[in-house]
Amino acid sequence: MNMLRDMITGNDQELVRAKLTDIDETINDTAVDVFIYDTSKDSDGGAWRHRTQHTSWYAEASSASRDPNTRSTRAEFPSVAVIVAESNKVTIYDGDDPSLPMWMVFQAGVFGDISNVKAVSALNGIVAVGSTARGIPVANFVSDYGEYQRNSAEQTLVTGGLVNRNTFSFSTGSAATIVNANVNDVAMTVLPDAPTDPATGLPVPTIAVATGGGLSVIKDDGTVVNPFVTDALSFVQEVGNDFSFGSTGTHVLYFSPAPAYASVGNRFWASDYFTGDRPYASATDAFSGWRHLAAANGQVVAGSSAANTNLAFLSEFPADDTQGMVAYTTSDYTTGWMNGDIKLAALADTTAETLSGSELVTNSEFTTDITGWTEGGTASLSWSSGKAVLSLSADYDSMFQTISGLTVGATYSYSATISSVTGGTAYIAIVGKPSLGTGSDAQLQGYFEATATSHDIVVSGYNGLSSVTVDNISVRLADPDRSVNNKGLIVNGSITKTAVATGADVVGYSGFSSSNYLEQPYNGDLDFGTGDFCVMGWVNVASGTSSVQYIVDGRNISLADGFYCALVNGQVQFSTEDSDSNSVASGTTDLRNSTWAFVVALRKDAGVTQQIYVNGQLQTSATVTARDISDATRKTRAGARVDTGTTPLQGSLALWRISATAPTADQIRKIYEDEKVLFQENAKATLTGSSDAVTALAHDPDTNLLHVGTSGGRSVFQGLRRVEEHTGTNSQSLAAISAVDGLVVEGK
Repeated sequence: MNMLRDMITGNDQELVRAKLTDIDETINDTAVDVFIYDTSKDSDGGAWRHRTQHTSWYAEASSASRDPNTRSTRAEFPSVAVIVAESNKVTIYDGDDPSLPMWMVFQAGVFGDISNVKAVSALNGIVAVGSTARGIPVANFVSDYGEYQRNSAEQTLVTGGLVNRNTFSFSTGSAATIVNANVNDVAMTVLPDAPTDPATGLPVPTIAVATGGGLSVIKDDGTVVNPFVTDALSFVQEVGNDFSFGSTGTHVLYFSPAPAYASVGNRFWASDYFTGDRPYASATDAFSGWRHLAAANGQVVAGSSAANTNLAFLSEFPADDTQGMVAYTTSDYTTGWMNGDIKLAALADTTAETLSGSELVTNSEFTTDITGWTEGGTASLSWSSGKAVLSLSADYDSMFQTISGLTVGATYSYSATISSVTGGTAYIAIVGKPSLGTGSDAQLQGYFEATATSHDIVVSGYNGLSSVTVDNISVRLADPDRSVNNKGLIVNGSITKTAVATGADVVGYSGFSSSNYLEQPYNGDLDFGTGDFCVMGWVNVASGTSSVQYIVDGRNISLADGFYCALVNGQVQFSTEDSDSNSVASGTTDLRNSTWAFVVALRKDAGVTQQIYVNGQLQTSATVTARDISDATRKTRAGARVDTGTTPLQGSLALWRISATAPTADQIRKIYEDEKVLFQENAKATLTGSSDAVTALAHDPDTNLLHVGTSGGRSVFQGLRRVEEHTGTNSQSLAAISAVDGLVVEGK
């Protein structure tokens, strides 16, 4: 376990903080959790430490001459304690001493029968431990007693106080019980109306416990409520006066405003961000295994340790949880803020390169024959009027072609047109990837990430399918959609990706022309009808360029039934159109100045209000006629007009998003302020190393920095920007991190 501490400077530091000097120590503990307990953050500023001379532990003699050594010579509780939880014991280290000596040890099999420890937290003189064997042991240093609560009667230490913590002498009481004795995490907060404990003179904390059977909240009056008992929860975090908690098994992340613990479900609300009924994910979402949580910058941050994972910044909208926002950060991309019912988040990469897009399927249109295709099973393949006809004598007979020259990790689009089906169900698939089933007269389209340099594309069927006629089978390189929808933009021609500023991680996409652009075929997710939606992202255009330049065009080739966002004389123009006419809002600022600008074009109020924001400020709010923009023949093109590709953008685009939710003015300002720093020189925006699996997470409330552990090291974020990285061996694959006022404890 490694401890790092920046020098405290300034005469305005509290006396208790000034005791700390630089700490750079390694302790040979195998930590499962670490917690920096800064008593100056207690309700009385840590004054309780000076009125505990009567307690048994204060008078406890040093055990330096004994084995095991469980107590130091210092009587007073440290003003800053570094608490290390191992699987079978808990050790409190003295953070007031730069050498970080042991101050007190709770041994295995004794206090609360501590074993299988998972977590530790402390507040107002109380240290609470989470154990998967014995529930939640609690030590109150002011009252000098120990107890633990589990899913049976409470057991309380009665023999002489905490000096006897390492003996096994408990009696059974009748206090309320938590829902499950398998405790994975614990967090504490003091609610505004908390009662004062007459024995300590301090407000009583509320304790939230994440268990294998759900959430238990030990209220400040001693009663317990179990508001969610259907999920095994793996983490819980105090966020201001609220608790956030979550489950790895069901991809659930809940939030509950406090005080809300009067009865089961009373005043609780739940945001299932990683299940099918939330805009950010679906039942098939690969983001799972959420095991780490932190409160940062007034919002919640979650880290997943599953194989296909990321760091997720969550910005709640309590009045309507469907309007919340999420931003994903990995080792190779950042999405920026995705608001509400996000439908597309593309142009969000960090690799400088040239994308070259062309058809990868040989004889994709069957113009004259079926050359290049192979029969599978007992199938027979024939050609008819510019189409391939696959006849099946058994389920899963097929036609296939091996697509070579793929880049591992790259995203590709695959599609086909099914013009007729006889019996059964036809489908198209990339071998090893999800298949797309259909009936007659359907355009199938999906996306996959290459896991090898070649994949087979297959047309087949089942349920007694006897024949299927197919045409326009395609596999093409695509720019990934980083939202949960995974419907990217197909690369046409060549697109250049370069850093948005010298040394920056985020890249801008440029080189647009009538033949070089990014395009998404018809996507029903973008059929907004007359409902709310927004288009937003970053644009950089040089002065002296053309008077009309298209940023995003989402219409049909007749230039109707859709929307577009363009620059007209350098000013943003946003139009929604149906077959009758269009409704237009126009900005007021010429953006042709070779600097990055954040543009938001939105429609709300049942389609009658269109607004344009530039760099977080409202430029135009127009009352318009609501236009139904749904059309199954429309498509979405970035960088050029959708019909001929004329009037392309003569500049760069980055972090462009489309949502079925119109953001609020406050959200737009937040997005701009949080993302603008990513467009500065040397701005880093990704996790250090090559792994996305988050192994530890902590937020420092004093420095406002977020510390994220992966196998590659510890990344330090200020908002969405990474401001530090620690890649030494001690900072890799961390099991736990705690951070307070610049003191960072890394547990391995």
